[in-house]
Amino acid sequence: ESRRMMAMTEMAAMLIVWDSDIYSYGKELAREPDGRQHSLCAWIHHRRGLAQEDTVREAIALRNSVFSLYLRLREDMLSDAAPDVRDYIRGLDGYVRGGFHWIQNNDRYRFRNGVDGERAYEGGDLANALPPDDGTPIPVPALAWWWEHDPLRRGAGHRAPSLPVAAPAGA
Repeated sequence: ESRRMMAMTEMAAMLIVWDSDIYSYGKELAREPDGRQHSLCAWIHHRRGLAQEDTVREAIALRNSVFSLYLRLREDMLSDAAPDVRDYIRGLDGYVRGGFHWIQNNDRYRFRNGVDGERAYEGGDLANALPPDDGTPIPVPALAWWWEHDPLRRGAGHRAPSLPVAAPAGA
């Protein structure tokens, strides 16, 4: 019943989908160069007409904005959450982290042919922190409602948390 919890749940699911879209974009583009992909990157490419590298950069920026919001909302909700809500949030954290590791280590995403051989991407490791985020909603109307629950919108008195990529152990 909590809209904030629904937003966090949707963000967690979207982060996994978008991570898989970002990791697989080069491979998918090589397989279907005529632009028949259905992914975040394909949407950005068709909407903005960007080159592959710029498309990936923009997809990562959108993903990072959502992840920053997720982490702000997470910190805010954990500050006064009941034990069962804390457990649910920790479950979402595990889902996001587990999904990321699965995508990063799965041959389907790692190799161009999905099995072995030529790598589909370089880099893609976890960072220690996300880039700074000012709390501006992403330009996707169906998802912009998540920012209605952003703790940054409470005013200047609320300080944005530091944004580690992974939840601290025992959090």
